[in-house]
Amino acid sequence: MNHYWFLAMWPILAMLGQGRATGLDGAPCRATLESKLEAGRLTVIGHCQNAGNEPLTLQYELSANKRGQAGSSRNSQSGRFTVAPQQTANLSQTTMSVAATDFYQINLRVLDLQGRVVAEDSLVHRP
Repeated sequence: MNHYWFLAMWPILAMLGQGRATGLDGAPCRATLESKLEAGRLTVIGHCQNAGNEPLTLQYELSANKRGQAGSSRNSQSGRFTVAPQQTANLSQTTMSVAATDFYQINLRVLDLQGRVVAEDSLVHRP
């Protein structure tokens, strides 16, 4: 196995655990970004965990921005969802090619039906 690949990708691997998953004060849910890096491709899945005892109907926005030697890209996804009590909903998934020298930022926001942010998470990699 080529150990140099691991060393080259270390900054990306180190970043993956540095999100800031939150449920804002009093929020009945928690937003999280799950990430997996394989062969230079980063897959990110947005989740919302309902910590309450009632079903929740909310909205989400997932955005991914990347800049690197090959250029730049933007991807945005959004939608409405319902999550059962004490359950976790998979909201959205995106995959992108990444290099250790790329900058990228991925943001997940969960909003109530009035558009107020109730939970968020993000991943950022700066070379």
